[in-house]
Amino acid sequence: MNDLPQSVISIFNDHPELQKIIPHPVQLTDHALLDSVTTALSKVYGKLQHDDFYQVMFKNGSSQDLLALKNGELAGFLTTTCVNKGKFSDVAGLKKVNDALSMPLLHSMLNVMIYRSLKAELSYISHIVTDIRNDQILTRQAIFERINEVIIDCYHSIPDAALDETLRGIQLTRIIKNSDDCFELYVQQREELKTLIKQVPQCHELYYPAGSYQDGQGYYSQFNIENFFKFKVLNHSVFSLFERMTATKVCELLLSENYSENNYTRIRRQLVKIAGEIRECLTPTISKLDSASDKMQRESADQHITRHEESIRIEALKRQQQGAELLRGLLEEKLEGKLRGLELLKQSSAKGEWSVFLLNGVLLVNNGSQNNA
Repeated sequence: MNDLPQSVISIFNDHPELQKIIPHPVQLTDHALLDSVTTALSKVYGKLQHDDFYQVMFKNGSSQDLLALKNGELAGFLTTTCVNKGKFSDVAGLKKVNDALSMPLLHSMLNVMIYRSLKAELSYISHIVTDIRNDQILTRQAIFERINEVIIDCYHSIPDAALDETLRGIQLTRIIKNSDDCFELYVQQREELKTLIKQVPQCHELYYPAGSYQDGQGYYSQFNIENFFKFKVLNHSVFSLFERMTATKVCELLLSENYSENNYTRIRRQLVKIAGEIRECLTPTISKLDSASDKMQRESADQHITRHEESIRIEALKRQQQGAELLRGLLEEKLEGKLRGLELLKQSSAKGEWSVFLLNGVLLVNNGSQNNA
């Protein structure tokens, strides 16, 4: 609500019933789309007045079907009643507004509605920064920064591109090229992630948060899997590139305006494959944590230990299992968390019906991710 113009916020404050109709209002339009919609509506209604639009309300149990005129100059229109001096005087025809709107304009409105309704969920795209923590990628910093800038520029251009076919084509070409460049960097970083993982001790079990492990020469040393995972693995550049790959694909969908099941499945398949490759690099490490949990569980069930020893082992097992789940959850948030925006995009584009509200010169749509009214 705070993102809306003050003139619109004032209307909501003066008319609390609007909050029931539009519980989560999001400003839909940039000036170009508003001008196009206003022009199209004006062709039907002339100059728009404050009282030009009404919401039709039906009683509970009503058929919700309006009578259609069969004859005369209003033949085919649905009817509503006219009143003169307190008495029914005539009937008037209701004409659907979208009959006067061109299909390209409606398609553009749909695209911008999807973009605006997912504004919060896709906000991470606007805040992608050029910082990357792995020093080994500094030699490719220029490519990386260009990738960031193209993503942000294409994302912010989506409302204008919805109404400008030339701009949409240019930005779509850029974002696809950007995706290819991003994938090339990802492959390099994936291999460097594999090199990093080799720092994990070559053992059958890993203990959380840390333990002593024997190296190939028989020496023991401490290894803290918690710190290694949180501060080295999850901060690796491969995750920054996966985030950008996801962002490019979201922009590609929005710019192409192709929300077919096949196109969505194709894009998701590419991202799921990349997520799977990253997960596969870390699976052996997670498996070592699980192996340690299994071993500790068997040891805690040993009937020859005292109750005190059993209590200590059970507490250690609980810490081990919770630690393994924590690291697994952090990994999945890095991977599946970024795919949620793509899933929400699919859900929004699959909506069978959208309600758009023109309020004091501002087009609003209810935020579908919170409440699809």
